[in-house]
Amino acid sequence: MSTGRNVTDKPGKPAEWPQRPGYALLHSTSEQRWQLPAPLPDPQAFLSSLGPELVQRLPLELAVLLHRRGFGTAAAIEALLDPPAAPAARRHFADLAAAVKRLISCCKAGEAVAICGDYDADGMTSTALLVGVLQRLGARPLAAIPSRQDDGYGLNCSMVQRLADQGIRLLVTVDNGIAAAEALQLAQELGVEVILTDHHTLPAELPPFLALLHPAVTPANSPFRGLAGVGLAYVLAADLCRQLKRKDCLQVALNLFCIGTIADMAPLIGVNRRWLLDGLPQLAHSSLPGLQALRQLAGLGESGLDAQAVGFQIAPRINAVGRLGDPSLVVELLTTEDEELALERAQDCEALNRQRRELCQAIEAEALALIEADGTHSSPFLLLAQGHWHHGVIGIVAARLMERYGLPVALLAGEGNGLLRASVRAPRGFAVDAALTACSELLERYGGHPAAGGFTVKAERVSALHRQLNQLAEHWIEQQAGSPAVEPEVLLPLQRIDYQFWQALQRLEPFGIGNPQPLFWSSGCLVSSQKLLRGGHLQVQLRQGDTELRAIAWRWAGDAKLPAVVDVAYRLRLDNWQGKQRLQLELQALRGSALGADGNGVVVLQRRNRRYWCHRQGEMLVIRNSDGVEIRRPAPKLSAGISLDIPNLTTSKPTASKPTASKPTASKPTASKPTTNEPAASNAASSNNTSTNATFANAAPTDTPSTNTAPTNTLSPNTASSNTASTNAESTNSASTKTALANAASSNLSSDSSIASEQALANQQTTGEADAAMDHPYVRALLHEAAMALGLAA
Repeated sequence: MSTGRNVTDKPGKPAEWPQRPGYALLHSTSEQRWQLPAPLPDPQAFLSSLGPELVQRLPLELAVLLHRRGFGTAAAIEALLDPPAAPAARRHFADLAAAVKRLISCCKAGEAVAICGDYDADGMTSTALLVGVLQRLGARPLAAIPSRQDDGYGLNCSMVQRLADQGIRLLVTVDNGIAAAEALQLAQELGVEVILTDHHTLPAELPPFLALLHPAVTPANSPFRGLAGVGLAYVLAADLCRQLKRKDCLQVALNLFCIGTIADMAPLIGVNRRWLLDGLPQLAHSSLPGLQALRQLAGLGESGLDAQAVGFQIAPRINAVGRLGDPSLVVELLTTEDEELALERAQDCEALNRQRRELCQAIEAEALALIEADGTHSSPFLLLAQGHWHHGVIGIVAARLMERYGLPVALLAGEGNGLLRASVRAPRGFAVDAALTACSELLERYGGHPAAGGFTVKAERVSALHRQLNQLAEHWIEQQAGSPAVEPEVLLPLQRIDYQFWQALQRLEPFGIGNPQPLFWSSGCLVSSQKLLRGGHLQVQLRQGDTELRAIAWRWAGDAKLPAVVDVAYRLRLDNWQGKQRLQLELQALRGSALGADGNGVVVLQRRNRRYWCHRQGEMLVIRNSDGVEIRRPAPKLSAGISLDIPNLTTSKPTASKPTASKPTASKPTASKPTTNEPAASNAASSNNTSTNATFANAAPTDTPSTNTAPTNTLSPNTASSNTASTNAESTNSASTKTALANAASSNLSSDSSIASEQALANQQTTGEADAAMDHPYVRALLHEAAMALGLAA
């Protein structure tokens, strides 16, 4: 969990967070913005359109979640739950037929063929997949994976020369090769034919090859576009097996496809989702002895392996070998049929994974000490260098520091000859690849994508490089105009969480890139107990009504004492400890709640430079602007956690003084999920207030009962305003109290010919016109926002 950084809105320039469509940002004294989702325009119509059968299968919270993710029709949801079968691959890959024809010749002749992979989990599983299939089909495959320490990434000239000297005349690359122009040119000169399968960025000029399988050469909107290296290897193997009428070889290949795809965090869309749905249920009963040995050592039961188990238990053990050892160990593990040898190799993986964890812990502790000693945390781009750090794990530690501080991070390790090799990780919005390109004159080598990358630099250029990276990070921070946001997707009261809800949630599996695990939130949860576990993890018991659930915050670095009442953003997990299953919350963010234990409290909705104070008063929802104009409406009754209607509204204008709010407190410590560079949720912030009223301002107007005094939170819109000229509308008095609030609101709406102008609203005089103003889209949206902020609607 990470707190982010404290950013206070400047007068006349309120903070915005433009990355994701949504209604608002919710600030609290934990400094981290809680960006709540946009209300559904017409939830009742949406649910009615799904039909009774689908609504019965999906809890309302999940239906709303899917709508917010773009699945707005019954057909779209059905396609997600049960994707169509993959189309014929030959229609999407122009060179597939040529590649398979050459491999058929290889298999029939018992020819030797080199499979050149990469040293990450995707590359190693891709290599093992093709080696295993080709062995069964009669070829003599040879695995050739470069060493991370000695060779670096990808196919190189020395490997090609060595293989040619061994008599190899056919080479298949998996998860690499597209950028190896020099090595492929040498292969052509030596008479070695090359089948290229790779998913990394295509160069402007393609190298020579016999056939190319790459997602980018498929037609637009092809379901094969999201394939990782192992997916391309599976496409090649599947077509080969079909042509030779040996589909019996494909089951093991599907097992390896699942592991490599999840480990590489490929988008779980298109054929990836279809094949994972087919393959994941079979993993626990795979015929691969090596996979069964890994499952045993990871402490996974014989029940089905889901994407989380693969991503956080199986994949790190495979990746550890590529980071610290010889990748051929994994290929042997995943191709051998000898159970004893498989167990030995799995134990080797386990030992390397333990070593990887120890190295990460040591480097992280050293990096934190350097940050505190040097005051480096004040730098917008964290850059730390130590010659003795291990290249293979600095990327994991960089990711942890990025989560902890919410800043881009580069960790540099010595490479010899006056060179340092770096791994870079960055939060959303800071493009690592673009930043390295901007600094390319200072670098020897570099590469990456927006979220991560790496480079090699001369030691004497590190200071100049850090200055330039700092400038880029400062510009990024200015553009952000706010700290990273917690983005819960749907309100889920704790009372709704049971095994029936969990089973419904599993219908949305597998989760990963493109289909992330839902981030739920619950408001006004009582902290009934808390304790710090070994490893620095925080365990909390949360209660809401008669429901009490355990929550865990990985790598907690916040204060020991939590607020008495909290709001939590979390992912739902099924914990299976010592044979006992129970549902628990994996916390991503925590803050002192605006709601008291009785569900009452005040929140402040901020739209641009206007604020609205919202609270419950008995059975009524009350919203008041700074002129004292009030809207009252019956508080929505939650139907499975969702408010579907807006009852009739009433307004009044009490004589109340303007409320005030205090500044947020200073930034808080952070924490992040432990041990892995594998798929991991971005963790978020916690508030360390000792009581709900101690550090929050009293946001209530003077005539508000003291029982409503509560932590102050503010909510800002994420909709762009094209009508900024009327930002002083809040101080305008209208003939109608209903019109006054609508008038104050309307200036923030984006331009839309269907919406009456602010001037027209201001000129309304009759009761009928005022009633029409109350139906204004902004006012209705404001009511929905207030209900969400108070935990009354999803």
